Amino acid sequence: MEIACGEAPYLVSRYDSARQKRKPTVIRISRRIGLLDRKLRVVSENTSTREEFFEWAKRAFQSTYAFEFQGDSLLLARENLLFSFYDYFCQKFSEAPTAEQMADIAEIISWNIFQMDAMTCAVPLTHVDQPLFGNTLCKVKDWKTGETITFASLVNSTEKK
Repeated sequence: MEIACGEAPYLVSRYDSARQKRKPTVIRISRRIGLLDRKLRVVSENTSTREEFFEWAKRAFQSTYAFEFQGDSLLLARENLLFSFYDYFCQKFSEAPTAEQMADIAEIISWNIFQMDAMTCAVPLTHVDQPLFGNTLCKVKDWKTGETITFASLVNSTEKK
């Protein structure tokens, strides 16, 4: 879980923003060091077929979470993760993933990389007790069961232990 993820540079290090002049310098896949980069590198090294790569890549994405307060930064984070999947797939197989595979990864990203106010575990600038908006607590998906649960319930369950 990356908190306040911004553009998610700790999950995927696609470009070097420190050396940026007019446009960012793209980092070669072999030199990327983000958390998800490392997972995808292991998947690439230990799979041989497109199907096997895709199944393990999905698991890598399903086990990677982050949240961000700002919507514009959240969009960039989600784009960086989706393009990273594309980059790793293309490097491994010298062809692009299918539209269906991209859509499947995008769905996982939309659940796992989400907008949240860390102080309230709710959608930013809303209040949990506002009847007009109903329950604004952020939800995440449990990929093993397929159920959605509130992020707050995860935090509260770890506090009890």
